Amino acid sequence: MKFILLALTFSLYSFSSVYKILNDPIDALSARFAITKNARNTIYSSKFIFHADDTGMASLALLRAQKRTMKNPDIRLIFDGGGKVMGTNVPAEVILHLEKEGIQIKFFNNLNDKKTLVGNRLKGRKLRGRMHDKLFIVDGEYLLTGGRNIEGTYFSVADKGTYVDRDVLVTGQPVQNAQAHFLKYWNSPITTKASFSLGTRIYCWNKYKITNLDKCKNKMAKIGKFILDSQESRIKGLMDKFKISKNYIQKIQEELSKEDVDVTFVSDTLNNDDLTYKSVLGPTMLKLVQNAKHSITIESPYLIPTPNFSKAVDAILKRGVKIKILTNSLDSIDGFAVFAGYAKHRKALMKLGTPKNRIQIYEYYGARLKSKHGKTIHSKSMSIDDEIAIIGSYNLDKLSEYHNSEVAVIARSSAKAEELRKYIDERMKFTYKLGDDGIPCPPKVCKLNESGDFVGGKVAHPFASKEKLKSLRNWSIGLKIPGIGPWVENVL
Repeated sequence: MKFILLALTFSLYSFSSVYKILNDPIDALSARFAITKNARNTIYSSKFIFHADDTGMASLALLRAQKRTMKNPDIRLIFDGGGKVMGTNVPAEVILHLEKEGIQIKFFNNLNDKKTLVGNRLKGRKLRGRMHDKLFIVDGEYLLTGGRNIEGTYFSVADKGTYVDRDVLVTGQPVQNAQAHFLKYWNSPITTKASFSLGTRIYCWNKYKITNLDKCKNKMAKIGKFILDSQESRIKGLMDKFKISKNYIQKIQEELSKEDVDVTFVSDTLNNDDLTYKSVLGPTMLKLVQNAKHSITIESPYLIPTPNFSKAVDAILKRGVKIKILTNSLDSIDGFAVFAGYAKHRKALMKLGTPKNRIQIYEYYGARLKSKHGKTIHSKSMSIDDEIAIIGSYNLDKLSEYHNSEVAVIARSSAKAEELRKYIDERMKFTYKLGDDGIPCPPKVCKLNESGDFVGGKVAHPFASKEKLKSLRNWSIGLKIPGIGPWVENVL
């Protein structure tokens, strides 16, 4: 939320037939399969993380298979260019094969591009600015967006820890707006095709003992074909194993006949003159929460307050609006550095508002409290007054407010806002609420003291292992180092 003064209007709101909330991970996979298999002309996808596990490779194999059935296919993929550090590790072999198949691929702010590293292309743009969008757009008719990246852990089909996440399926004019946003990024100088030069030559020699670049690329493309052929042959088995619905499109069509929801797509955008972001989503969300009448319920995996966030929340609480936030505990979170940034502000957050109306923060301990949802919160959602539902990619942290490009779809619907709030409330059953002193409260532990504070928790980080506590201490010490600490916190 770069709180730029905006004359916000809601003229972009238009009626959409569907705002289908996808909490269940298999529903989310089924919806992706259904709209992919019904694609006629275009498939556009942008992802922050696209992992080369079975889920990721099966997704690409499915795209390739569908492309071969389309008359005039236009399939474009944007991966964030942070590389393996950020989580996108699609093999170069697969990329080369897909390009030969006519599937276009670009990378956003590619750290593997020498033009990016020397700053010629980005004109001084900070390398930490990432594309955090998660868009899947088919035929300009269907939009899937939300918190899920492409990796098995986001769909409960992986052996390791799974994420508690949420997507939304949208139809109508917001899909056109999302497509325009995607194409603006696609056509921007900040997105570039994969470069196969010096690094590829080194890779070719180390792995294939080939010195001729063209010969090596041809071999790599053949290997990429073999990888996707193998995955394509496994798709039916994977669908049967995880009970992915082949007929999910029927559910979507049933929703089309039932719903007419007022929805808008909102996104940050680019200034192509200097390739800096224009922050739109943050100020839009700020305006909505500032107009809240009685309640705000939020689900955010990361909670690192900025001065703007703290000031806004304090004012809203003092107006009497109730604010509940579901976030991760040290036990559930997937990043110790991020939790250190949150833990530093826990006590201060609990002093916002008035003694009679504090912020209510619920830390997730799902694996410990027998939650059926998953191990780590990753959803980014908000319900305001049971009237407005917001689902997107925006975290309550400094990366989303200051650095990353973010997207969301906003529904003005009491039914959808109430549905979303109830989903978040359900997940809150597997949490400990923070006391006013910033210490978690197991059930029936904290009570009001003589000053009216809700206190009594004894353990700052329940269930956390010694290793996690040690990592937290190390990161917390680092965040206190003058000069370095504030810089690190600013990019968490």
